Order: sequence, then structure tokens, then C-alpha cells
Amino acid sequence: MPKRDEAYMLGQRTAFTQAAVECLLRKGLVDTSMQDVASAAGVSLGTLYVHFTDKYELVLAACRASYGGWSWSNKPANTWADYVSEIDQLRKYFRSDRGRRRIRLSLQIVAELVMNQKNMQDFAEWYDELVTTIRQNLQTLYDNGEISLPLGLQQTVVTHMLLYHGATYCAVANRDIEIDTVVTSLRSSLALTAGAKPQIATG
Repeated sequence: MPKRDEAYMLGQRTAFTQAAVECLLRKGLVDTSMQDVASAAGVSLGTLYVHFTDKYELVLAACRASYGGWSWSNKPANTWADYVSEIDQLRKYFRSDRGRRRIRLSLQIVAELVMNQKNMQDFAEWYDELVTTIRQNLQTLYDNGEISLPLGLQQTVVTHMLLYHGATYCAVANRDIEIDTVVTSLRSSLALTAGAKPQIATG
């Protein structure tokens, strides 16, 4: 039997979150059970519960480990081009089955959160981390002279969150909308609200 040291336990947890991601993408939030994840990971249900107290703790861990649909990653943005570069990933997500499944999972999680009378603490903390990442990136861009923040820092952070999620919802709610149109409009709206300076072509 392998020694159950910290590295071993971390390795197990990582394997479980990866199995959870695959189950959630395949079956969706409602139809994925703890037993499904345990079976996919090749362990007993009891072993899974050693690491996660319930399904939602596991779902959060899975999202943290593999959340490919978010445009503002933990990679610092030193230029405006850095900040919006991952927006183009939306095209890939909307055009691939796996990408659409990721978006479905995000919306299913939001739908579950809607029914709670108060914030689910861990999910609220995760949301705050995302907000903090955007705020830090915008502050860096302002300090570097890339943007002017005509709305102020905090209002721009909120606006960008709304623009991103709103664009995602519009794209899935009306399949007649061209994805390129959504991405172009999102880029333009982000630039306008941040006061991004025109990019000068080189070469």
C-alpha cells in the first residue's frame, strides 16, 4: 500500500477532480453523482468522501482545476493585447462539443446558485478571486498607460464581468447570432469601457 503522505493525498485529489471534470462535462451537473466520479476514478465512494464532503465541494474543486471558459486567466496582463487575447477562445468553445459542454456546466452551476437564499461561501470566494484577477490586470494596464479607465477602476471591473457573461449568454440563447459578431462586439465593448488606447500596427 502506498504511503499516504501529503504528496500522495494531493495526487489522489488531483485524479479525482480530473475524473469529476470528465463526468460533469459528459453528464451535466444534475446527472453526475459522487458514485459516478468514484467509478470513473476507480476508487470506492468512501475514498472519494475522504477528500470531499459533498458533491458541491467536488464540483468547485473540479472547476478550479479546469475552468477553460474564463477569459481572464491567472496569467498577468501587461498589455491590452494580453488582456483580450483569450477572448478569441470563445470562438473555439462555441464551435466545439467540449466547449459547449463547459458552457452548459457553467450555466447549470449558476442555475443551482440562483435557488440559494444566500451565497455558497466557497463559490463566492472563487468569484471574488476572479474579480480580483480582473482588477489587478486593469490596474496594471492603467499604470502602464494602456487604458484610461473613464468609468473608474471598480466600475470597469463590474462592467467587464457583465459584458463577458452577457456575451456568453447571448451567444448560447440565440444560435442565429454569428460567434464572430459576438466576439468582435465583446472586444469593442471592453476596449470602450476601459478607455483602451488605439493599437498601433508595427512592421
